[in-house]
Amino acid sequence: KGVDKCTGATLPANGAGSCVVNVHFAPTAGTVGNEQATLTVSGNPGGSAPISFVGIAAIPTLVISPPSAGFNGFGTVAVGRSAAATFSVKNTGPVATSGAPTIVSSGGDYVVTAAATNPCTTALASGASCDFVVTFQPSAVNATDATTLTASVSPGNSGTYAITSAGAEATLAISPPAAWSGFGTVEVDTSATATFTVTNTGPVSTSATPAVTSSNVDFVVSA
Repeated sequence: KGVDKCTGATLPANGAGSCVVNVHFAPTAGTVGNEQATLTVSGNPGGSAPISFVGIAAIPTLVISPPSAGFNGFGTVAVGRSAAATFSVKNTGPVATSGAPTIVSSGGDYVVTAAATNPCTTALASGASCDFVVTFQPSAVNATDATTLTASVSPGNSGTYAITSAGAEATLAISPPAAWSGFGTVEVDTSATATFTVTNTGPVSTSATPAVTSSNVDFVVSA
């Protein structure tokens, strides 16, 4: 707090003595920008003498940067798999944050974790930055799986970044030989063979080799 060592003091004439008043500038929450005050010393007799001054109230401002310019999402990721990327948070304000920034995701398929290096675990000085990792793991097929990342600190201006990705699954199709309509008539204890083709028409690869089965034991599937 401010300290007043002048009240009650007697000052000798001709500048032979002085006293000290300390002024403590503590901007209140919600106050940003220039603040002006006038300090007045008065005596009776002696009149008064004012002095005016300003202080600048400031808060940190957080900005989220993506892994690369133009990054707007993870593209299409297979359900059950994941993709990850490292983002950064920078304090572009003129003062340090009061603590480590809090970073959250609005989408349940996106998980925020600390980066292995330069994690967001301490306060950020003006101009300083830290890193965090976002992992996208779609839980269902969804062409527009979106989230908004928010970095916040109190007091301070929050930073946001929106991304949209897609969750998808492989789609298998089986095709017979060209112009094929069946095996026709085949003599008992002999066999006929036809080659079928399995194609993945989906936007993501399969997670394993497709399993091909037959509903009838007289039709045997082989590689």
